[in-house]
Amino acid sequence: AMAANGRDQDAPFGADDWLYLYLIEAPATSGVPNRVAGILSKSARGPALPSGYTHWALLCPVKLANGAIVPFVENDGVVKYRTRQGITTLKNAGTHQVGLWTAIPPQANVAELNFMTSDANSANVTDWMVYTDAGLHTHIQGMYSAGAFGTAQSVDRNIPLIDTKIRIDMSQQGTADPNDSLSIYALGYTFSRQ
Repeated sequence: AMAANGRDQDAPFGADDWLYLYLIEAPATSGVPNRVAGILSKSARGPALPSGYTHWALLCPVKLANGAIVPFVENDGVVKYRTRQGITTLKNAGTHQVGLWTAIPPQANVAELNFMTSDANSANVTDWMVYTDAGLHTHIQGMYSAGAFGTAQSVDRNIPLIDTKIRIDMSQQGTADPNDSLSIYALGYTFSRQ
């Protein structure tokens, strides 16, 4: 049911919803000091307020996974997941559209992502180019030296966003290897409270 320190609707939330954590306040009344509480809402534009509460402020977006809040730490608009959140694994040369919304909220202006490459053939170098709708890009190259093939290599990047999707272009140099892969994980995100 709707309540301070609970949710802003009577119905339960979906198992994998994006929610918004708000601080809410009820002003002091005759003999009763002001009250401050938290509330979860599906609305990014403000919660429905319980009786007596008149003010709210967004603290941060939070992700539900299987009905539980994904553990995180937030500081001044920067959210860090306690454990990385898997987004997808890509194989095969070509262009791939990747939606980040399973781990990055629509309000994010930067996604902190981990890219993990895997290469089963040391004679092969796979290049990955990451693009956003803003036209910004970052280059990730298969980082393998002699004798290191078959070992996953990892790099973290902060990717500026306009939308919660990116485009990945994969090209291979040397012998094409269908076992080359790029796994993408979310480490956190930055958002604006405005």
